[in-house]
Amino acid sequence: MDIVSIIIYVFQGIRYFLLAWIILSWVPIKPGSFAWPVKRFFNNFMRPIMAPFRKILPPMGGIDFSPIILFFALDYIRDFLIRIVAG
Repeated sequence: MDIVSIIIYVFQGIRYFLLAWIILSWVPIKPGSFAWPVKRFFNNFMRPIMAPFRKILPPMGGIDFSPIILFFALDYIRDFLIRIVAG
């Protein structure tokens, strides 16, 4: 496995985590339920990544559009890294 494949897999994994976090944010899960540790894990992983993007685009009308910016940023950073590594 070469470095380009690793970059692709890492960024794809982050995208899957982001998608799962978005879906979990719409599901009401109460503390103490069996799914609460899963939701807390995703929150602890994604909130530090999301913080700079929420400063750029704070939630409007109760809807958080910052994950959309993160999707675009992940693609841009991935492509940038691949261009640097691939030469």
